[in-house]
Amino acid sequence: MPQRSTRCPPTRRPLAATARALLAVTGLALSPWAVAQPLVVLDAGHGGRDPGAVGCGRNEAPNVLDVVQRMGPGLQAAGLRVALTRNNDTFVELQARAAFANERNAALFVSVHANSNAGAAATGSETWIANNASATSVSLANRLQASLIAAWGLRDRGVKRANFAVLTGTAMPAALTEIGFINNCNVDSVKVGDAAQRQRIADAQVGAIAAQLGVNAPPPGPATGVLRGVTFEDTGAGLDDPSIRLGGVDVRVGANAVRSEADTGAWQFTLAPGDYQVTGRLNGFEDGQRTCTVLANEDNWCSFGLRRIAPEPDPDPEPDPEPVVDQGVAPEPAVDQGVAPDPEPDPEPEVDFAVAPDPDPVRDAGMPEVYDDLGFARRDAYVPDDPNEPIKLPAADSPGTRLKGGCAATSGGGSGGALGLAGLLLLGLIRRRRFDVHLTNQGVASLAVLVLLGLGTAARAHVPTVGPDGAVAIDWFDAPTHPHAHLLPPVAIVAGDYAQAIPSPDARWLLLVSTDQRRLSIVATQPDATARVLVEGAGVGRHPRWFPDSTGVAVRTPDQSAQAVPVLGYTLAGKAVVPPRSLGGAPKATVVGDQVVWRDAPGDAPRVISPAGDRFFSVVNAPDGRHAVLWGLNTGLWLYRAIDGATVPIGPGSHPSFDPRGVFVVFERTADEGIALVGADLFLLDLTERDGLATPLTATDGRIELAPALTADRLAYIADGVVFWAPVVFSP
Repeated sequence: MPQRSTRCPPTRRPLAATARALLAVTGLALSPWAVAQPLVVLDAGHGGRDPGAVGCGRNEAPNVLDVVQRMGPGLQAAGLRVALTRNNDTFVELQARAAFANERNAALFVSVHANSNAGAAATGSETWIANNASATSVSLANRLQASLIAAWGLRDRGVKRANFAVLTGTAMPAALTEIGFINNCNVDSVKVGDAAQRQRIADAQVGAIAAQLGVNAPPPGPATGVLRGVTFEDTGAGLDDPSIRLGGVDVRVGANAVRSEADTGAWQFTLAPGDYQVTGRLNGFEDGQRTCTVLANEDNWCSFGLRRIAPEPDPDPEPDPEPVVDQGVAPEPAVDQGVAPDPEPDPEPEVDFAVAPDPDPVRDAGMPEVYDDLGFARRDAYVPDDPNEPIKLPAADSPGTRLKGGCAATSGGGSGGALGLAGLLLLGLIRRRRFDVHLTNQGVASLAVLVLLGLGTAARAHVPTVGPDGAVAIDWFDAPTHPHAHLLPPVAIVAGDYAQAIPSPDARWLLLVSTDQRRLSIVATQPDATARVLVEGAGVGRHPRWFPDSTGVAVRTPDQSAQAVPVLGYTLAGKAVVPPRSLGGAPKATVVGDQVVWRDAPGDAPRVISPAGDRFFSVVNAPDGRHAVLWGLNTGLWLYRAIDGATVPIGPGSHPSFDPRGVFVVFERTADEGIALVGADLFLLDLTERDGLATPLTATDGRIELAPALTADRLAYIADGVVFWAPVVFSP
């Protein structure tokens, strides 16, 4: 790809035009009938402090944002839902853009860019797909490329392949268009800068996307589809907690009726394509209903819950009859019997503080035993798993260790990168190598909050420097981190097209999630092991969960949210089973729209825990229910603490996960140049630490480590297409 300049400040689209476009996109997206329609995620490249390509007095970022905002209403008019990764001039991490589409379960992902090159200005339009793109991605790219050429008539530069981050990180068919060269002042840039021409290129891409999804033509294949689901007791969490199944429910779709199965609550119909209202009736429960869409030649999931009818309160008992008073007899005088008054109440019994308290399963499992007034454990009270064998750290300069001097990797999402850096500058703790970061007013304001919270974050400059020869250089600086966790040399387990490797609770297996989230495989945690496919199907890779005893895996159906309690399960032999009840019920933190809400118990009124000013699209709950990690498009990761109700910033980062005890959070921090990742390292946050500093587990130049997952003292992660398994050593 041609290199891009990042030196010129972006221009801003007029506020009124932005507001009109957003109103058109947002208003229709919220209409009730649109919920069942396929979702298209549109991604306007760059933004915020990254203007993208610069040329002829124009910046890429605001112009491509205008294009995608014009595409939204056209796609909605074709009956599709639309979501934008950014809807204003803000910076969004590449990892967040892809994860946003995955969490929303999008049908297609299209990223729109404008090109530039060094030397004599080039011309033309081109479309990019991943190296191992699916047939559907190829078809989408061909349609988009043809539409670009038809709209603007520039040179046809064809469909090309490269592993750009938003193409490899998305689970759905994806393509990236380069509409023209913004530095070609005589031809391409004139079109990029003209509103009428941007409307033409937007309409052209809308037509290509609509044709790809077949919204203007009947779908191929037989004119029937399967509508299936399960019936369950709705305790207030809806589809997020279908764990209490209801059998014998009278399920009806029009004139068709079946009874749900006794043990699983399953039911199904074979119907022509269309929208249907499904109803369910069972004695003792309110009628349940849901409207669902049937697509031809597909399994269409439509689970729904029924609420239990509250029992009628007992009627008030009849009052005792009034006593009959004999009006003719004078009452006898009261006689002093000499009865002593009531004695003083006995004093409270003294508490014997020497008595051992009830067992604490979290503490007894190896958690710290001494807590402060906010529930944070003291580091000097941390209990190793084997107290008889104190941990001995290898020397920092010994061969084969990865104890690297604390150079921490960060990508500054929105104001988050400036926030972490500025906090460290004020504390006077930076040993400067080279950096080039600009603080915005918003970053300075956020800085004050961060310093007051004592949450300085290890950081690395994000915006690259483009040299005279076109080479991209990432600037680095050191920052303080905790040295108590260290990653020892890893073992290569298996290579392949995997987005995540999730360790089993017993650490004997890794569950491998394919990049398209349609395939789950398992592999033993042994060097050069052979992976075996466990199950394939739509959406099986959307946050699968191990059974607590490591004997199987639970997955969600396509109609469930990414945070719902899974409905389906598979043993390690691939046999379909019902997930065990030990998986638990609905999570306490869930995503609702662009916010994260918290319920202490099912049925409780939700309260918003996500900070204002960002769009939150993902949340991960701690296994013990004490914490949650929120992921925002612009501000990165945030930690919610149930003990005091505080939501505090972790800083830039992506793909967070908890260890099985809920003691640690692991995540990645990346650096990118607007299309491709150019650096990534793994970090660990110890929830027993008061200051909130993260520990860098890797600090490597030229290597991109992603998707960490921790169990006990072992970490799984992916680098260069290889799944690694590495010991983690903790010092006292």
